[in-house]
Amino acid sequence: MLVNAWAIGREERHWPDDPEEFWPKQFEDAREVDFKGTDFELLPFGAGRRICPGMLFGLANVELPLANLLFHFAWKAPGVADPTKFDMTEMFGITANRKGGLLLRPRIRVPVPVVYGCHHHQRIAFSRLFSLFVRFE
Repeated sequence: MLVNAWAIGREERHWPDDPEEFWPKQFEDAREVDFKGTDFELLPFGAGRRICPGMLFGLANVELPLANLLFHFAWKAPGVADPTKFDMTEMFGITANRKGGLLLRPRIRVPVPVVYGCHHHQRIAFSRLFSLFVRFE
């Protein structure tokens, strides 16, 4: 059996406004949708026996680096008195980006362990990933 994600994503019963257009506001008040293949409204990884084998790897590669950054650093936003008052207005598009920029200054809270015994290419990959998230000034 093959799940036709293309047809499901254009089903007018689930997406009545215009199934061919991406409207991010559709997801703002939606109930929690399971994207792992049991909820057929949203299937970014497929479903059933033909589900994407890299799904868990991809999710872990988003969650683990973010968790490490939050654990090892205390984050300050220079020039912002109350961090709960950030302007989080987004631009809609393929990815959700903030309209205004955000400059954060990391301060080491828990020392980052030096990784011994890993291969050179693993250290390079980690440093490239780290530079994507952290900008020192």
